[in-house]
Amino acid sequence: MYEQVAAHGRADYNDMRAMLERGGFVRLESRRDSAHVLFRRGPEMISVPLSKPVNVSYIERVIDIVEEGSYIAEPHDEGSALEERDDPIRALARLYEGTSADADRAVRAGLPSITWGHLVQVGYTPQELAAIVGCSEEAIARKHDRREVLDVAEGDRTMRLVRITGDAIAAFGDPAKAVRWMRKPNRALSGERPIDAVVTEHGLSLVRRAVGVVAYGGVA
Repeated sequence: MYEQVAAHGRADYNDMRAMLERGGFVRLESRRDSAHVLFRRGPEMISVPLSKPVNVSYIERVIDIVEEGSYIAEPHDEGSALEERDDPIRALARLYEGTSADADRAVRAGLPSITWGHLVQVGYTPQELAAIVGCSEEAIARKHDRREVLDVAEGDRTMRLVRITGDAIAAFGDPAKAVRWMRKPNRALSGERPIDAVVTEHGLSLVRRAVGVVAYGGVA
């Protein structure tokens, strides 16, 4: 199947990932002379042809996503599969549950800008994201609306927030509590807020240590 899609399908990896993250993705279909991605748009099903030459390794990655089940939803079913796909916690978990090497590869490949949307859904404000990423709110909104891929600097800072937020959610057991903790001045950080500290590598390591204290039953 991989070889068939590689020979006849047409897509760019970043384009494909942007389409997947945009929502409504149902499945990838490979036929003898074509390859298409199926999306749901309201009550309709839309078939999108792959648009640029691709290689086998790229298609393997796409099919891996499909076979994991995170984005699969049968056309007649509006149930749990779609809810899982739209869950921002699940979407972020796909990033923060990997290893540091996985995170680094994802940043260098280009994080999808919809990651910012997931962080806002979890509880952060656009102003907070802009301060962490180092750009204006307008730039964030524009890039998110166009479904552009983040550059390495933007992705690196975004990934720091994603991973520490994942750790905090695991420690507190609740996204709202985790975000509140990120916003509060912290004695372990000399009174600095965790959300402000994560803009540097040193600050991130201190925040991780503080989250670790919480995870093991302490107060930080």
